[in-house]
Amino acid sequence: DSSAGASAGASSGSLAAAAVSLRAGWEAENRACGLRLVAAHQVLAACIDLPECADDAAEPRPCYSVVDPGVMAASYLVRELAISAARAEYMMSFAADLHFRYPAVLQAMLDGLMEERVARGLARQMAGVDDRVLPEIQAEVVKDYLDTLATGVRLGDHARGARVDEII
Repeated sequence: DSSAGASAGASSGSLAAAAVSLRAGWEAENRACGLRLVAAHQVLAACIDLPECADDAAEPRPCYSVVDPGVMAASYLVRELAISAARAEYMMSFAADLHFRYPAVLQAMLDGLMEERVARGLARQMAGVDDRVLPEIQAEVVKDYLDTLATGVRLGDHARGARVDEII
């Protein structure tokens, strides 16, 4: 029956379209998470530059209090993202790690190809890597993750961790 074949083709086409949409949403979510972390780091950097956060002996400000830039930045994150202060501090810490130590991990997130959970796991595993070799190790870890992802394989946490350990 040709109508059954057409119906199956239409269902297959709608499934393919739904799968494409699903992947696009996953990538958009990863990019958005990366952008939030970039913005969190920018908020902290901006707070550090504020005069009321300056604790500079070269330019004393008698009779003025000094506001901790981390506390100020966390308050902005709490207000804008409706998260707890503890989560805001954790977010700023991770954002700084990505900015200063793990830029390749951050770029994979911004490219939409790495979830925050995976990024945190990779960063945690590479935390003990010496700064002198970290850029090379990080590049290889991210490349291995992205190459594996491109094949359609999604490793579980344990298997991914074992691969990272091998690279390290």
